[in-house]
Amino acid sequence: MADPEGEIVQTALQYQINRRTLLKRLGQAGLLAAGGSILVGCGGESTSAGVISENLSGPVTSDSISSLNWSITKSADSLDIAQSFTSQTGVLSSLGYDTLVILDHELQIAPWTATMVESSLVEYRFDLREDVKFWDGTRLTAEDVVWSYARHLDPELSSAVISLLGNVESVKAVSDSQVMITLSSPDPTFKYAASIIQIFKKAQGIEAGSAFGSPTAIPIGTGQYCLTEYTTGGGITGELNPYYWGVAPSIQKISVKVVENPETIRVATQQGANDGMFDVPGAQLSQWNKTPDVRVGTATGLSPLLLRFPMTVKPFDDLKVRQAIAHCIDREGIVKSVLAGAGEPAVGLPSRGHWQGVLSNGEIDLFLNSLPAYSFDLDRARSALAASTVSGGFSADIYVSTDADISIKSASSLAANAAMIGIKLNLKVISLNELQQDYLIAPGKKQGLVLSSTAPTYPDPTDMLSPFFSSDPDIGYLNASGFADPAVQLLLQQQRGVRGTERVDLLQQITRIGQEQLPVAPIAWINATAGIRGNYNLNDFDAFTYYRPWAQTIGVANS
Repeated sequence: MADPEGEIVQTALQYQINRRTLLKRLGQAGLLAAGGSILVGCGGESTSAGVISENLSGPVTSDSISSLNWSITKSADSLDIAQSFTSQTGVLSSLGYDTLVILDHELQIAPWTATMVESSLVEYRFDLREDVKFWDGTRLTAEDVVWSYARHLDPELSSAVISLLGNVESVKAVSDSQVMITLSSPDPTFKYAASIIQIFKKAQGIEAGSAFGSPTAIPIGTGQYCLTEYTTGGGITGELNPYYWGVAPSIQKISVKVVENPETIRVATQQGANDGMFDVPGAQLSQWNKTPDVRVGTATGLSPLLLRFPMTVKPFDDLKVRQAIAHCIDREGIVKSVLAGAGEPAVGLPSRGHWQGVLSNGEIDLFLNSLPAYSFDLDRARSALAASTVSGGFSADIYVSTDADISIKSASSLAANAAMIGIKLNLKVISLNELQQDYLIAPGKKQGLVLSSTAPTYPDPTDMLSPFFSSDPDIGYLNASGFADPAVQLLLQQQRGVRGTERVDLLQQITRIGQEQLPVAPIAWINATAGIRGNYNLNDFDAFTYYRPWAQTIGVANS
């Protein structure tokens, strides 16, 4: 869950997204773009989205680890995802709280505390495991599940994850061990919501009231660790849950602390005071690689770095102008120099990882290779400009966020190349808040070229296609380009009611039209990164590691 512009799930269906939810998706925009991405009482370059970093993986011993110290660079405001839905919260909460199903390391939905059965296009039945207990030893029941879901639908809660559940019509306990969730209309991506919504103990949640999720009311869960200490600015401490239903991790005690400076984390890891971190800044990857007794690795990410064209403003309403600029983007150079190789030149808005949810790796390669591509070619850029309405060139502003180092460097590269064909792009570095309010949120108070990145939430192409391409303001909340192609709008509607190859074909058509018409010019797909002390192995690392009980994947290296 790399987190360049924050994270919040967007579904392919219509929902009313509240402002706090939207800003949480956009609110971390500077993190990965600045070098770090990202996306709660106890008894290398890849060609397939699921490839795991070999630099971190390896065999582990059966040795117990008495304690593990981990670091994050930003604090979590709450352990309740209704109040805080960021990658920082995910790193903390996935240690102590379970979901009904899980997104596995092949980026497929798998059973976890429940087995999911899609009874119809709008009905999902969840059969709970009988051996799942909360930290206090009480059994998980269907009523706990119903409460954990239904609370997000309460408008008074103003849940940060309402966009995941906005299409939910009802959540009912069929029996003590079975829950039925009914949607108001088909949603092929609802299954991913079930891998994100965490299950809490109903009785404690009701008793805690508005304090739920705070340091004084740490939610009780069923996860691998009892979270015994939590401060909003200082992270968490967790101890093994004696009632855990699954295979216990080798780590007996875990501590996750907030350390804002990634360089401080690197030094502490080298010295043995810290054991690792997710989201090693791209600018520091080479330094981490050279650090003794420390290893860093990457996994194929799902975070697009892209240029957004204001299609309703001249001269960007001219496709030839958009094509000219697209040919001025040195994607290979940006991946190599700006991302330090931790990424891949993008040939479409949804990344490889988004397609892995619906296609095999071979099918992904075939499809991506068939898409219209805009190579770095100044001669073709000149030809496109000469055929445009501004053949003599023009001047325009390009906006980036102040704390987005990747975006700033990429925009500077683009501006230098565009100048060679007669297009003067004036770099405007503004605050993240101003970028969000004026340029990113559709329809946009102001119109201009924007270079930024955005975070993924689930491995399905609609994770990107819907918010960027839909003309429905409740769905296309990132469509500040003003893209309103009728064929795309119809295809977005149609894909909701079908499954399998029929749906894939519609999604591919949408992506192809997007590449042809260029409301956005994809630049790169940014990789997920992690660093760890050399005596440990971190297995199965990928872009969604934060959603899972990640401590389970760490062990003493068997060298």
